[in-house]
Amino acid sequence: MAPKQELIDWRTQEIAKILLRKSSFILNIEPFPTTLFDFFINQLSKPKYRFAVEVKNSKYFSKKINPQLSALIKARSMGMVNVPALIMKVDDSSERGEVDFLVLPSTSGKLLIKKKFDFKPITGTQIDSMIERINNWLDQG
Repeated sequence: MAPKQELIDWRTQEIAKILLRKSSFILNIEPFPTTLFDFFINQLSKPKYRFAVEVKNSKYFSKKINPQLSALIKARSMGMVNVPALIMKVDDSSERGEVDFLVLPSTSGKLLIKKKFDFKPITGTQIDSMIERINNWLDQG
């Protein structure tokens, strides 16, 4: 990867961390242990409640999402997708972003990989709402 692209990717991920911190939940943000996602998140108040986050730069989103979805589908077939995941589309110029579920906790108790997204602007309220949905799903399991 070219040095400029590495810098853009690093900056995009750092902005994503800042945006995640808008949540009223106290989050521990760590690198995901594989290349499947970017971050592994847990709540300090509920450390066993975990989820993943994938971050994409908004300029390159369309080009990079299809390989990500292919990798997720392959990983799911091998039983490697076992946590809900958010996808963040971040504009590194404006330092704003949008979010949706990438791996959706469903009412049937399963995790579903989304292929079409309904992005919402990242706010503390939006992140909290998504974390609450994950928590409710984990409470059922």
